[in-house]
Amino acid sequence: MGSLNQEHYGQGDNVARDKNLFIENYNTFINLTVPEDLREPVKEILSDISNRKIVDAKKKIDLIASIKNQTKEVNDLFLLLRIKADLVEDANSHSEFSILNEIVLSSNNEMIKDLSLSLLLRLEFNKFGKDRMMDRYNATDVKGPFSRALLLELTLSEEVLQERASTGKHGLTEEELIGLISGLFRVKNFETALDVAIFLVDYFPSYNSRVIHLFARGMLLNQDIVGDDYWLLSQKEKDRITSLIEETLKLYTESEGNDFRLFNVIVPCYLFTKESDERLRDICKKNIESVDKIDHEFANDFRILHLNDQEQESHPVNIIKKCQHDNAYKDSVIKGVLSNDLISLSDFILVRGLIEDTSLIDWIDKGGLLQTDTAKLSELFSKLKLYLYVEQNDVSRRNSKIVDDIIEEIVNYDSNDFKSINSTFIFNISEDLRVVERNNHLCEIMGKYFDNKHSYWCSPIVYQYLIGLFETGLYQAFSSLYDIVDNTDKPILIHTMALSIYYSHNEMEKALSLIEEHNANQDLDFIRLKLHVFEKSGDFSAIEKVVNNIDYKNFNEPTNSLLRLSDKIISLGYTSFGHDLAIKFFLDSPEKNYMFVSHICLRIMMSNRSNHEFIPSDDVEGVVCGVSYNDNGKELTKIIVAGSSINSNYFMSSDSPVAKVLLNSKLDEVNKVGMKRLILKERMPPYVAVLRLAHEIRNESNDGTDLFQSISLPSDPEEMINVIKDFLPKKEPKQDLNINENIPVNFRLDLIAKNEQVKASLISLTDKNIKIKDFEAGGDDIEGDISTDIFTICYICINSFVNFFIEKDIKFLLIEEDAKAIKLWLEAIEEDEYKTIGLNENGNININTSESIKTYHGEFIKNLHDIQKIIRIHYPKIGNIPNELNILRKFVGDDYLKNIYTSITNKTPYFTADLMANIYFRKVLNMKVIDFHKYINEAVKYTPYRERERGVLLHSAGMYPYPLSIGDFYNLAYSKNDETGYFLGELIKLYSGRFNDNINLYALMSQLFFRYLQKTYMNNQIFNGEIKKTDFSFINPYGAKIDRIFYICCEAIMKMKNDLTCEQNLARFLVFLLCQFTSNTKFLNLIFWLASNFISGHFLSMDKLNECLEELMVIEE
Repeated sequence: MGSLNQEHYGQGDNVARDKNLFIENYNTFINLTVPEDLREPVKEILSDISNRKIVDAKKKIDLIASIKNQTKEVNDLFLLLRIKADLVEDANSHSEFSILNEIVLSSNNEMIKDLSLSLLLRLEFNKFGKDRMMDRYNATDVKGPFSRALLLELTLSEEVLQERASTGKHGLTEEELIGLISGLFRVKNFETALDVAIFLVDYFPSYNSRVIHLFARGMLLNQDIVGDDYWLLSQKEKDRITSLIEETLKLYTESEGNDFRLFNVIVPCYLFTKESDERLRDICKKNIESVDKIDHEFANDFRILHLNDQEQESHPVNIIKKCQHDNAYKDSVIKGVLSNDLISLSDFILVRGLIEDTSLIDWIDKGGLLQTDTAKLSELFSKLKLYLYVEQNDVSRRNSKIVDDIIEEIVNYDSNDFKSINSTFIFNISEDLRVVERNNHLCEIMGKYFDNKHSYWCSPIVYQYLIGLFETGLYQAFSSLYDIVDNTDKPILIHTMALSIYYSHNEMEKALSLIEEHNANQDLDFIRLKLHVFEKSGDFSAIEKVVNNIDYKNFNEPTNSLLRLSDKIISLGYTSFGHDLAIKFFLDSPEKNYMFVSHICLRIMMSNRSNHEFIPSDDVEGVVCGVSYNDNGKELTKIIVAGSSINSNYFMSSDSPVAKVLLNSKLDEVNKVGMKRLILKERMPPYVAVLRLAHEIRNESNDGTDLFQSISLPSDPEEMINVIKDFLPKKEPKQDLNINENIPVNFRLDLIAKNEQVKASLISLTDKNIKIKDFEAGGDDIEGDISTDIFTICYICINSFVNFFIEKDIKFLLIEEDAKAIKLWLEAIEEDEYKTIGLNENGNININTSESIKTYHGEFIKNLHDIQKIIRIHYPKIGNIPNELNILRKFVGDDYLKNIYTSITNKTPYFTADLMANIYFRKVLNMKVIDFHKYINEAVKYTPYRERERGVLLHSAGMYPYPLSIGDFYNLAYSKNDETGYFLGELIKLYSGRFNDNINLYALMSQLFFRYLQKTYMNNQIFNGEIKKTDFSFINPYGAKIDRIFYICCEAIMKMKNDLTCEQNLARFLVFLLCQFTSNTKFLNLIFWLASNFISGHFLSMDKLNECLEELMVIEE
């Protein structure tokens, strides 16, 4: 490709050319005029002339003309044939008018006279024009079919020709009909020309008539698709081209390749169809000289590309070939091209294939450009081509702003401007964009290039666009294009994508209709999606029918598609399919297929759904059984294969001596075979042996990239624990993502626990290392059902706010996957199937089971059950995922992405406890979001403290944000669930320095401290000073932490933001505490004793404190 603009070789015709077609028919003339013995030679001469084999034709003419004693008519005939050959060779040939005129005047044969007149008239027309030709025509008495045909071909107006075609064609001879068709070609009335050509074939059937009909079809098709690109045609237009090619190939075969006229269709069709038809390519290879006569430039390129022509040394293909063997020449070529600031696209493609270093990138960075026409759009595309090359070859420069800016400028152009760009160039640009993972930009550019026709055939560029739309999540655009792309050439992959969209968007009628339309297709991914659709629609008989029609024996090699299909079939309970498939592929090649087999076996082991109990079969074709035995002290497992001579690390023949002994041996019985001492340990079904051997190979082959690993545990419990600890992955230190509260917590859930959203949400809510941004007011009111996420559901449940939302009859909308995830988590807990094992931060083994989860999160589990009453499933409507959401694909789980997409397409407001996600949705995605801060505060007011205390405790420990009230401080100070005051202290510390300015902190801290005292001690104990004697933390570490709480209150006072000193603030706190409650001397001494300890520990001045106290006490008095 030498240019990015639309380009054609030669004259620019799409599928046919009417230059020098020579479609005259001389059969009647030959039969009536030529002696029988000369008819075949004359036909050969005329064929040579038609096929532009002028030299051959003239040689034959001269040979026959040299024969003596021919009649005058015959001599005149061959003289006319020579003149005909001259005219074909050169339309402006200056043949002697006198010769033709003499024949016209002297010949007694009217046919010869008429033929010579037609040639004379054609010469006159070519040399002097229409008027001089008509003068001769009108002055001549004898006007036969040839001369009348010439009149139709060269002179008559479109109106006259149209009239003759509609009302007068029945009165015309074959020659005149051909002339009429040629005339209609001349005035470009191709539709009428085709009608006449059909009439010609019907009434004068012959090979020549069919050729004329072919050209009439081709010329009309040319007219209909003028300016169109082959890849952007409708299926109907494409089928017309296909039909034209098929007819051309038939005629080519019939003529044994000797009809040169057909190359007027073959070459244009080959070029217009992007040189994709191999049959036309083969014809061009065999007839390159004929191709050359049609299109010399194309023929030269074709010789190099397909015929290994070495003569054109400057052609890029030959340059590349020479560079492969001559490094010095290669360096000189590269240097020569890059010495220019402006190079052609073909030169860029040339050096791109030769360069192995960064020199081309350096050239681009220095301002190198591609040659284009003067249009700005072409210039932008050339820049895009260059900078995509940079991104392809330098990963660090991916997603560059310069490419973003170029594409933004490109897509701002009108769609009509794109018509000048070569579709092959657009296709190649799209390939470049896919490589650098810019599918969204691929779709933007493709969208501008497509001209919104009512239909397309599934060409390579349409196929590319459809894939780009699907992978980018532009499902609405995909569906719209899918509906107008004809199914004839549409690959099953595109139908599979459509089925995937219908399934994920719950468009079950469309999905079932598509399945019915392509039910016989055996594509594995399509079959897998069929099973998903039938499962969702509850049609289990259809599932069974599909599974029963799949014969595992038909699969010859493991593929990802087969693996996904087998996973689905096994998950539906058809474990026998996996059983048979695993055995088959292991028998085929253990070393090649062990990973595939191991995966299937694990899937069967983990499947909790089966149509019947899974029992490995003993009856397997070609296999006797599996055995585990001791061979001279070495433990081995092998599969005994019936009647096979194979013996390896995994198989042994049933005819082998060892196999015969083992098959007849009892367990643990010692047998001797030659030098071998054999003890049979276990006889097992073939599947069990396959499972063990596949896992064994997988273990031994694991280079560290495979997460799978099996271990052997010792019987000693302590050693067993140490082995497990060594095996378990160490807990990683805090990740930046986890401690960064500005990153939405929902974006981090997949990193915390991939594909386990409930578990990840619980961890994020109960791990103080995971920071979550505090709530802020902002958003809309709830007016109907609201979309939400698993994290928010878990937040509501862990804080026991469920009843508030039930009372308000607020319905939470979840996608099917999230609702199912919650249900499966609850089922696993209730059925005691939940178990995880890992290492904590201290390196100790931490095991979580259903029982431990129930114990620690019993209230959460109950709330999670209760909230099911107000959860509804909603599905996305077919829409387009915004690019701003698409960029999150690398960071968030697919389900979360679908959740947001569902909210967007249904236009439902979003409700989330994730403040940063809320802000992102509102500002970036322009989504309607609910004011979570408002409603969660209402939930706090509605819910009694005793029900939501767990949330307050977790919040105080720094776990997550909480809409705390002053009352919660007081309630916690009194709470029996915080005897030591740990949570109260942590809660005060959490808010120290950031309490609301409207709060009287002196009063609050004094009240909290005193209420904490009252929770643990009687008033007489407090005021009689007994506390100091018996129960301080340094005396009883498990008792009340009175000093600790006092010190925390003091620290909160010191962090107050006012103009007072620390001593002044502390004095106010102490005075408020003493004056508010009592003037008891013993209590006063207790407080001063605590204050004295605090002051000395914080290097404050006791004298200043006393001064402040005296001033305040005077004021108080």
